[in-house]
Amino acid sequence: MKNSVFISMILALVIVLAGTSSAVLVLRSNSNVNEIIYDEHFYTSMGNQYMKLGDVSNAIISYEDALKLNPNNIQARHNLAIIYHQSGEYQKSIDQLRVLVVLEPSNPVYAYDLAINLADNLRYNEVDNLDEAIFYFELADKLESGYARSKENLEVLKQIKAVIS
Repeated sequence: MKNSVFISMILALVIVLAGTSSAVLVLRSNSNVNEIIYDEHFYTSMGNQYMKLGDVSNAIISYEDALKLNPNNIQARHNLAIIYHQSGEYQKSIDQLRVLVVLEPSNPVYAYDLAINLADNLRYNEVDNLDEAIFYFELADKLESGYARSKENLEVLKQIKAVIS
């Protein structure tokens, strides 16, 4: 009886924390030990919930767990890129976005976000990513003309390049 109450409480907690029906869990009884197995969507949902609560550290852990199960999990990878950008960890964000532009080469969001992170890495950390940032702003604009002010950003970077060359 105690065991079933405990399992019910765990299930209720999982449903509350996950916030979606995409959390999949399987309970197995194996010599009186219950093992809960989660899928990538569960960890992504947990990351989303942690972000809503402002718990960035646990959100990162959850998204990384989702990526261990499926390295092609777009949402988990993009959310990690956003977290890293917001915390000024541009190289980590760049690493995530480089994977995303390969996974979804026709999505201007990832090309643009990569260009922004490359430019910010240049601006704040003096890492010379200027040509690559220009390339990804051009790509974003090519994929969707005028996407998120890609042309304006591109012109600024070209002016900077002309000055430092």
